[in-house]
Amino acid sequence: MIDGLNDTGKIDTFSIAGADHSYTVPNHRVRAINNDLAQRTFLPGWLRSVGPGWTGWAVESFMDELAVAAEQDPIEFRLALLDGSGKNAGEAPQSTGGAKRLANVLRRVREMSGWSETLPAGEGRGVAVCAGQ
Repeated sequence: MIDGLNDTGKIDTFSIAGADHSYTVPNHRVRAINNDLAQRTFLPGWLRSVGPGWTGWAVESFMDELAVAAEQDPIEFRLALLDGSGKNAGEAPQSTGGAKRLANVLRRVREMSGWSETLPAGEGRGVAVCAGQ
């Protein structure tokens, strides 16, 4: 448990797991604010996923928005940010390989999925990458 910023009590660190993502971005800061309404209406334990599940969804959704704004392919955009520098280098045993390992997984997915192939009308594809311990 950590102190919330709005003096409403303690925040379960499990509920913000994954906010320390593997992308190298400037000015990365995580704020944990206890939302009383969310605490009363949604308990993270009800979501059947590892800790970073919902946070990863939020990060990856935003990565898609940034890729669109930058007019870049979503995979190429992510790969450019998964350079394994600084805190994202990874260290055993917590995150052996760090962001570079995650980037290699993403490259393999791109290859196996036929990402560059043209899709039939009315079809689409998406991508997301997340790691959790």
